[in-house]
Amino acid sequence: DDALADSPRAQFLNRERIDAFRGFGGVRIEDAVLCTAHGSESLAMCPRSVREFEHVLAGGAWPPARDDVPGLKRAWCKLASDGSCMERINLPS
Repeated sequence: DDALADSPRAQFLNRERIDAFRGFGGVRIEDAVLCTAHGSESLAMCPRSVREFEHVLAGGAWPPARDDVPGLKRAWCKLASDGSCMERINLPS
């Protein structure tokens, strides 16, 4: 509501679409977490920060070049160059 009342921001919002979702609840992102005797890591491979969402929406590559939320301890991987399997990768934070 604050953004809708603020004309510089309101120009980028579609009030009818926002109103259609009022009372809907929101978005829920669930993680699959691997817990071992040595710690835990998130197996979820989805954008979690604003920067990551904006990067993907702009057509950027996924996984990203760096981990914006290292505290999530995500287990990063990408498709192997021959397409045969997924390979673990380490991203700088």
